[in-house]
Amino acid sequence: MLAERLVPSAKDIASALNISAFNVGIAGGSTLGSYSVYDMNYLDTAWIGATIVGFALILAAVNYRLDKKQHLFEER
Repeated sequence: MLAERLVPSAKDIASALNISAFNVGIAGGSTLGSYSVYDMNYLDTAWIGATIVGFALILAAVNYRLDKKQHLFEER
């Protein structure tokens, strides 16, 4: 929605980048998980996963604040 509103001609590129980001996340998570199982214990994957979730929440909060500061979305 945001790409369609700000730059309508870049909607296809934004969609492709979104899918690519999901694939990079899946590959990165698989790689990190395999390294943690190989070098650590199986139970350590839970702590690593929780750390990644915490980092994602921090990034989401920063993104929300930046979007709110730039008035890029309407609050409902």
